Amino acid sequence: MPASTQPPRTTRSTWVAGATFALTALGPDLVAGQVEVACPSGVVARVEILNHSIYGPEAVERAHFPWAYRLANLLHISTRPDRIRAEIVVHEGDCLELNALEESERLVRELAFVARARVTANTEAGGARVVLIETWDEWSTRGGLNLSIENKLRFEGAFASERNLLGRGHYGLVSWRRFQERRDLGTRFGTTSFLGTRLDASVGGGTTRTGQFFNSVFSYPFVGEEGRVAGDVRAIARDHEQAYLTGDTDAYSHVLLPLEDRRFEATLLRRWGEPGSLLLLGGEFRLLRRRVVGTPTAAFANDFNDPLPAPDSFANQLKSQASPPSYARVGVRMGVRNLAFRPHAGIDLVSGVQDIATGTELTLTLGRTFATWDGASLDTYGGVEAFTGLTRGPLTVQTTISAAGRRMDRVAEGGDRIRDLAARADVRLYLYAAAHTLAAELRYRGGWRADEVFQLSMGGDQGVRGFVDLEKPVSRFLVIRFEERWNPRPVGRAVDVGFTVFGDVGRGWAGTAPFSADTGWESAAGVGLRLGLPAGTGSNLRVEIAWPVGGVAEGSVVRAYWVSGSTSRR
Repeated sequence: MPASTQPPRTTRSTWVAGATFALTALGPDLVAGQVEVACPSGVVARVEILNHSIYGPEAVERAHFPWAYRLANLLHISTRPDRIRAEIVVHEGDCLELNALEESERLVRELAFVARARVTANTEAGGARVVLIETWDEWSTRGGLNLSIENKLRFEGAFASERNLLGRGHYGLVSWRRFQERRDLGTRFGTTSFLGTRLDASVGGGTTRTGQFFNSVFSYPFVGEEGRVAGDVRAIARDHEQAYLTGDTDAYSHVLLPLEDRRFEATLLRRWGEPGSLLLLGGEFRLLRRRVVGTPTAAFANDFNDPLPAPDSFANQLKSQASPPSYARVGVRMGVRNLAFRPHAGIDLVSGVQDIATGTELTLTLGRTFATWDGASLDTYGGVEAFTGLTRGPLTVQTTISAAGRRMDRVAEGGDRIRDLAARADVRLYLYAAAHTLAAELRYRGGWRADEVFQLSMGGDQGVRGFVDLEKPVSRFLVIRFEERWNPRPVGRAVDVGFTVFGDVGRGWAGTAPFSADTGWESAAGVGLRLGLPAGTGSNLRVEIAWPVGGVAEGSVVRAYWVSGSTSRR
């Protein structure tokens, strides 16, 4: 329309205001009807936050020792309601939608300092729709000795930490870490709401046995499935030693390669579409300067206090990784995400609720190295990750498969251009019935032609549990695990107690990783106890005893470690 024929802005505004006044005065039922069509479930009139301390009033009243519950609540600073409010995606004036309620509950439940969350919508006598966000805190203040159990009680240092400082979602940690080759003394401070935003930020630093370390992270995650933008920037500097297992725990058990790492990474991602049908596109920048800063040493019989010069025969086995690549890279990430989430209790946790992802997700990464150090060849790198999840009645199946590698521009005659190949696969199956869960898992890990620092172990809590994590160095392994989990009723609101019976079978293969060897098929069986404090918490302590079945392994393995729900995807 030509400018001369357009009504003046004031005239047009007056006409709109007049029409609105006429509709309101003459047809209130019509206006109300339009609102009902736009928001068929009504409009959110009020959002209330009811945050309990570790134990709610009803739990204290029914407890056998109520003073103990009151003492725990007294010593704990509860999460501030405004911190919970900042996390949710439903607000006053919004249309009341089930998806927003479920998403808010999931976002709150993912907070490390929240044990349980419940979101409900109610209609008051006058017809107003009210959303109630109810939460129960985790015990967030911890301190003491770092002790672990894996065949024997091990002292690994001391620490003091707070995950929810002043109830605002800030966290702090002071620790002395003394485990195998590590001798770290440092501190870390961070927040889950930097400057009142959803930005996670942290900074930390300290000393290691071979030097210093420093790291800073700024991360803005996707806000649930509705989130459109995510970014991550991190800078890391660390002097450390890479410990390679030799497979001989009674002689030279480890060979140590001293390294100096300087790393900077930045990622920016964008989503398009609706929840359940999302497209992803973004970019990444990676800068890594890694140097070997000394000669290899060796630890005798797992004693890292006074390492010795590594024998020449051992040092020679590290030659393939003695010049790890340093590079500057830029890449593109793209993908599709068609996921939905269903909360469920009693899967990986005793009675705690975790979110089960169903649907499909596929992400591709393709990038180019545009600069290297020490005259190394440039390369093109890529990776792919695929996920699928399915729930049918009491059965849940999830599969995750990923692979990565790089292609060198030039290599020496007879060399392989394809380098640093890595592949992994996880298939998890859950069959839930009343207080019992049958869990099965297939886990595969593999690496080939590694120039990057690389070695796998088939033992430990992620492998065949009849072996400690200091055993079975391999380049590839396959492990199949079965568990029967019995989850009886919680002991009031005080503690979750669950029991497991399990069996593992697996095999490892030699390859290009230093000291790797074929293991043949190995198996183990065991029983375990799972504990959660308070009941319904999102993490459980597992205490297990496992026995190797057949073979030449010696004795049982006792271990304790923490687990959380593993069926959701960020």
